Amino acid sequence: MADALVVLKNTVKKRLHPVFIEVDRGASNNKFDKVAKYTVYYQSKAWVNKWWAQPSPDGVYQFPRVLVVTDRQEQINKILKEENMAKIRFTVVTLEDIQRDVYLYI
Repeated sequence: MADALVVLKNTVKKRLHPVFIEVDRGASNNKFDKVAKYTVYYQSKAWVNKWWAQPSPDGVYQFPRVLVVTDRQEQINKILKEENMAKIRFTVVTLEDIQRDVYLYI
């Protein structure tokens, strides 16, 4: 479903932090239908059985954040505002944002 899955491991707290990554290029003319797809996946609870899903200390599973890298940030934010009724945690950034943040530490 996702373009990529990154799982960060906190070795101090012994916790996994999965993040779905979606790349959306406006030039591809694809409809951004990820809100509906992630909502169906979230509501299915199938993700709770994945190796990267861990309950918090109080036993609650938290759906992974979805990082959307796009060149049409405003349009995607508008879609998320209108369609994200499940309150899935989407973060929308541009490729330039990623490059700036990554190269800041190199």
